[in-house]
Amino acid sequence: GIRDHCVTGVQTCALSDLVLQSFSGYYFESSPCPVCNDADLVPYTEYMLANLQAETKFASQTVFARLRDTYSLKRVELCCADVKPSKQPREVDVFYTNKEIKDVNELKLRSFPWRKAGTIHVGSSCGGTGGGGGGSGPARSALELTVPITCSAVKLAYTSFYEDAHSQASETLICPSCNQVITDRHGQCLNCEYENAYQCRQCRNINHEELNAFLCNECGWSRYGKFEFSVLARPHYGVDQIASEEDRAQAFAVIASESEKAHAYYSAIKSNKATAVSLLSSFTSGSAGTTTASGQPSSPSTES
Repeated sequence: GIRDHCVTGVQTCALSDLVLQSFSGYYFESSPCPVCNDADLVPYTEYMLANLQAETKFASQTVFARLRDTYSLKRVELCCADVKPSKQPREVDVFYTNKEIKDVNELKLRSFPWRKAGTIHVGSSCGGTGGGGGGSGPARSALELTVPITCSAVKLAYTSFYEDAHSQASETLICPSCNQVITDRHGQCLNCEYENAYQCRQCRNINHEELNAFLCNECGWSRYGKFEFSVLARPHYGVDQIASEEDRAQAFAVIASESEKAHAYYSAIKSNKATAVSLLSSFTSGSAGTTTASGQPSSPSTES
């Protein structure tokens, strides 16, 4: 903390305990810590994928997520809850990229260079309701990665499903507003003029191209249950592969930009350090002038 820091004047400054308790770090260091800045020494931590996402897009059975930063992933896990037996995920393919993403819509392009990390294999009774054996609560299935992957975006594609024809045949369309059974093949409620059984319960979007889609292509909600992803991850450094002259020029531009930012931060730290030391030294001098060697406040001198 500030009390122990080896900055001239700071460690001898007679600040009150109340002020010192407000600081717990070395705020004037201008050299990077060799431990904190070594990504390989940072431990892996469990995160909900939603907490690492900067932007997300959806397709009828795919999640595209651009992450807030570059991360090293060691495990990707799917948690299933309240799953309907009529349709349950069987396999989820996990793709990744460490390419810098400027527009999240790039992730949905067919030509985007995804790399496959592996597949999450889900049991037939996920979520405690599949196969008629309910009551076991949420179920988890994971993809363990022997070699961690470094990524700035992930793609999670539900590629196959367990489907129960009997359950699907017995399902009825229910109006989301009045809960009446809907017989109209287009899903229109005759009782509520503007309600449709095929609309997303979360954002009211209707996927007209695939009315029974596994996921809402607008917000990712699923009529078949609750599905959440978590990851075992840690922050990491990621760089794009340089494959052309244009990539090389762009890389040098990024290096120049980041170097300017680092120098600006370094200059700000040195400037603030000098100002703080000057102020604290003045405070120390002022305190010393009103205290005797015995530690008692000095009395004002009186003339005879």
